Amino acid sequence: MGLTLDELLGTEPLATTDEASLAALNYAIRRFGIPDAPPLHPEDLPRELAALNKHRHRTELGAVLQKLPGVLAKSTNYAHATQPPDAWTRVADTYSVVYWPAARFRWMHLAEPAVMKQRLAFQRVLTRSLPRWPPGTRPGPSSTRGTSRAGWRSWTVRSSRPRRR
Repeated sequence: MGLTLDELLGTEPLATTDEASLAALNYAIRRFGIPDAPPLHPEDLPRELAALNKHRHRTELGAVLQKLPGVLAKSTNYAHATQPPDAWTRVADTYSVVYWPAARFRWMHLAEPAVMKQRLAFQRVLTRSLPRWPPGTRPGPSSTRGTSRAGWRSWTVRSSRPRRR
C-alpha cells in the first residue's frame, strides 16, 4: 500500500511543551552510540529513574516526556564512561520507559529505535558480566576435558531412564 504505520494508525496530538520534549527525546535516542561527558552526580541516576517510573505508573505523560530526555542522556553517557553492567542495565530500563509512551501513542518513529537500543544495552550488560576466560582455558569441546572421538556429542545430557525401542 505504501503507507507507514503512522499514516495508517494515526498519532496522538501533543501540547507544544511536549513537542519540544519529544524532539529532545528523539535526539537523545539517536545519540546512543555517541558518548558525551558523564553526569556530574551519577549517584542521582537511580533516584531519577525511580521518579520517572513513578510518573509512568501514574500515567503522567507530560512529566515523563519532560524528564525522560535528560535521564536517558545522563544514563547513556555514564554507561559509556564507566562501562559497568549495572549502568547498562539502567540504560535498558530507561529505554523501557521510552517504549511506554511510544507504544501507547503509536509513535513508531520512537518505538522501533527504543526496542533496538534497549536490546543493544542489554547485550552490553551480558558481555560485561560474563566471566573472562584466559586464552586456551575456556571450557568447551575444544579443551581436553570432556572430549572424545564423538566430539561435541559427549557433552549431551543422558537420561537415567531406559529408552523405549
